[in-house]
Amino acid sequence: MAADVASLDAEFRHALTVHRAGDPAAAAQLYSAILEMDPRHAGAMHLLGVTHVQRGQYDEACQLIAAALRLDPSSVEARSNLASAQHERARALATARRFGAALAAYDDALALRPDHVDTLNGRGTALAALDRPHEALASYDRAIALAPDYAQAHGNRGSVLAQLGRFDEALASYAAALAIAPDYAEAYYNRGRTLHERGRFEEAIASYERALARAPGHADAHVNRGNALRELGRFEEALDSYAAARRAAPGHVDAHCNEGLCRLLLGDLRRGWDLYEWRWQQRVARPRRYTDYAAWQGEDVDGRLLAWSEQGPGDTMFFAGMIPDLIPRARRLVVQVEPRLADLFSRSFPEVEIIGHDAVGPPAGGDRAIPLGSVGRHVRGSLSDIPDVVGYLKADPARIDALRRRLAHGSLVVGLSWISKNPESGARRSLALAGWSPVLGVPGCTFVDLQYGDTTTERAELARSSGRALRHLDVDAFADIDGLAALIAACDLVMTIDNTTAHLAAALGKPTWVLLPFVPDWRWLLVRDDSPWYPTMRLFRQPSIADWPSVIARVAGELAQLTRQEGGRDP
Repeated sequence: MAADVASLDAEFRHALTVHRAGDPAAAAQLYSAILEMDPRHAGAMHLLGVTHVQRGQYDEACQLIAAALRLDPSSVEARSNLASAQHERARALATARRFGAALAAYDDALALRPDHVDTLNGRGTALAALDRPHEALASYDRAIALAPDYAQAHGNRGSVLAQLGRFDEALASYAAALAIAPDYAEAYYNRGRTLHERGRFEEAIASYERALARAPGHADAHVNRGNALRELGRFEEALDSYAAARRAAPGHVDAHCNEGLCRLLLGDLRRGWDLYEWRWQQRVARPRRYTDYAAWQGEDVDGRLLAWSEQGPGDTMFFAGMIPDLIPRARRLVVQVEPRLADLFSRSFPEVEIIGHDAVGPPAGGDRAIPLGSVGRHVRGSLSDIPDVVGYLKADPARIDALRRRLAHGSLVVGLSWISKNPESGARRSLALAGWSPVLGVPGCTFVDLQYGDTTTERAELARSSGRALRHLDVDAFADIDGLAALIAACDLVMTIDNTTAHLAAALGKPTWVLLPFVPDWRWLLVRDDSPWYPTMRLFRQPSIADWPSVIARVAGELAQLTRQEGGRDP
């Protein structure tokens, strides 16, 4: 027996020498041979697990090292290596975006080594990805308390503070990270994103450029630099930045998408539409439907052509202006929209089969399908292809008449909408109701609430603070879009920021004044005060970023002049 033990010890020392020489694969074979002779050899089992860590086989590593620890609970080294294996397994799971499993693995590692700062930092990243920012912040704080000079933990802490909207604290965390590691490109990049979120675009650009000086291939920094340049109206530089991102990462989705939006804004529809197709590859994209249908590519269809809505109601109304172009292209045209729009679209396009759901049956041999947002590639190659059509949507005449009878007679009836709830751009598009006070003070007008959502508090505060009145009729502007259409049609003029109401009013052919931020959504193009998409629309643009007061002053002046005109009812 003693000889057997001595022989195993010799084999184990030989395996350890091979392992230390940097050949984990050969060492693994030797450890496995030892375990065939003695399945309870804790040292061989432990170090075989370590070879699995070195080869990226973390599940097997954790199982082996945990088994070794059960055989020899006193092994401090095995306990430490199991914690490391759990940590590496967690990192691999996080890289694969399996954040729930990664969090469990980080917790397993911390149970063995509660003071392991890399694990605490990684755990914070998993929690942030799981949208648990407060817990993530606590994990980063624990790491920093143990290692105050841990630059990555400071940088990650900044990102989660920005996620919580605590932007000044986020900037302080990035500053702490950069004081420790002045070449920390990711901290410069995330600092730029936070400055961007605060509307500090020049500073954001400088921060992105510092990131790129240290990591020239950082495609996200190129893209976000382009976005900040676009916000400042520096469009050619923005396009150069998107191109740099595409050179650094040819398949970068956001680089293509944002360049496409910029080109559409500049009126370059042909190239813009092609790049707009990259939206399907964005993580936030809605699922593509009707994938069993062949894609329509602009050809005539001797069968069914199915055009389906992929975006919100405002976008669907905008793209609906292209439905008449599709009618002669197919023997049978079917347009799928969300149910809130079905009645309005059925009335507006009687020769089209409008459905408010997905149940259209399997495709026949000649059937084709296309998302509404992709139709422009085939029918709007340039701005000159946009027809001068007024009012392609039709409200319910009976409801219009009923609402008109309820509104004031002898004055200009002006519908008002002031909020966009778009999660990305709604804040910069929106203008608080109180900011409209100079417009609401123009005599000779009756103002009507067209805003979706509960506006009771805002209207009451407006009346209390300024004595201005905004009439509210019992139409649910969110759920009852057909009712909103009738209410808009009952008005003489609509004033709105860039939201669904703008598209609905103009698509109904109603005179529509739209108040726009300095750099607007791509549909509104640049400089011009009219819209080729909507002949009855006038555009009032901010002359500089966030300058709503000058826009409101101009609108109020134009409205006052309108009410003084004879008749005063032809905006």
